[in-house]
Amino acid sequence: MFLIRQVGELRTRELLLSGKILKAGEALNLGLVTQIVEHDDLIPSANALAQMLLLNSPQAMQAVKRLLAKHAKRRLDEELEDGVEANAQQRSTEDFKEGVKAFLERRRADWPSMHAKV
Repeated sequence: MFLIRQVGELRTRELLLSGKILKAGEALNLGLVTQIVEHDDLIPSANALAQMLLLNSPQAMQAVKRLLAKHAKRRLDEELEDGVEANAQQRSTEDFKEGVKAFLERRRADWPSMHAKV
């Protein structure tokens, strides 16, 4: 999974099991984003990055991008398939429906699976 690759298994478990919404600074500290800019600075910042990249060797940039893509692809297809399958399964559960409803109604969820007889 992308998140495990970015932040490690321990942090991924914490984030996925807690459902915590990250603030920009937290995402930066975890390495999920590389920088935070003010709204008015977004376009100038993006342009500055583009200008910096244009100074690099096109051949070297292409080689690095190919290497990174090759490395990432090794298990990505399999991981994505697992993730899509797990996501689809969860979206059909009563807990998912209750979670969405509770979120939209701005209330705490009353999970149906907590009341299910085992």
